[in-house]
Amino acid sequence: MVKLHPMKIPLEQFAKKKLNERWIRVVRDIAPDKVEHLLECRKRFFAGKCEESHGYLKASLCRLREICPIDANAYTFNQSEDALEILNIISRRVGGGRLRVWGGEYTLPRSSWNKVGDSDAKKMKKIGSRTINGLFSDGGRYLLGYEVSFHHWHSSEPFRGWYPHLHVNISDVAWERDKQEWHRLNLYQNDLNQLSESTLSRTWRKNFEEEYGTVKAKRVVAHWAYRSGLGGVRHRLSYAMRNPVVDCYKAINWLEYHPESDRESVRRMLLRPKTEKRTQWFGYLSDGQKSKYLKKLEYVLEPKASRRKQRSKRVCPEDGTDINWNFEADDLDFVRSNYASRPVMTYGVPKEGVEFWKP
Repeated sequence: MVKLHPMKIPLEQFAKKKLNERWIRVVRDIAPDKVEHLLECRKRFFAGKCEESHGYLKASLCRLREICPIDANAYTFNQSEDALEILNIISRRVGGGRLRVWGGEYTLPRSSWNKVGDSDAKKMKKIGSRTINGLFSDGGRYLLGYEVSFHHWHSSEPFRGWYPHLHVNISDVAWERDKQEWHRLNLYQNDLNQLSESTLSRTWRKNFEEEYGTVKAKRVVAHWAYRSGLGGVRHRLSYAMRNPVVDCYKAINWLEYHPESDRESVRRMLLRPKTEKRTQWFGYLSDGQKSKYLKKLEYVLEPKASRRKQRSKRVCPEDGTDINWNFEADDLDFVRSNYASRPVMTYGVPKEGVEFWKP
């Protein structure tokens, strides 16, 4: 995911932006009751003024992140930036080293895809967690901080069908229990010989087979790589945490959607149970632990809502003062009649030819 930057767009230019009609047809087929609400995404506006009375608008999202790529990208941005902020704090305070994570994908052979059930996200994440601790915790000596995301679709061919696999991101900073101190690990993988399974692949296979039975394939593939720096780690987190609708939307221009053959698999991919949690943090970065371990670094973590509010704050580009917004969104017709001269404050990619709203 590209890092977005604050931008201001003329209202009429902003109003012309809309979702790809081919995608609207897909949504109309799989979730007809949601289309009207989806079409309202960024078509209602909040009005605001800065301390020097410069006027602006900002658009409201539809909150349908399962079928809206705009909303899904905004949600992923918040998730990944929440994590990036904490990882960066820890990295800076433990030896001042460069921010780094070990990122991997744990895949399965085709013959095992259907072993994984529709409601197995929690089970699969636990297998991924057990694999990570088995390889890197040194028998429990180190408390690790890591993320596991359950994916069930192909990124390049999202209409291909059910494809369960895991994405993992592990901080190279760990808490050494015996010494009660922070330690930087040299995370590694033995045996890069492509003719045989690596230690990681063998461990992942063993743990999967304990839960799901024998895997009938010669090799089980697990990829890995380090990602360093704010940009590299941000990209890695965003990629792992993204919603399948983002890949579907990107692919709609070159992959044909066939209602009769694709409808049920696309519904299965996008319209997930509300209780499903695809992404989860473990170890000292889990929800119940991270504040406790940040205090060991003499850092008090503000509530997530406060951090997100601060991150999304918009300031006037003319004078740098805060913009105060009203509390009720107005429709496009009202805004055109009353605030036509006000630009829309948004986030986008400041490059010629790249539309700001596009995922």
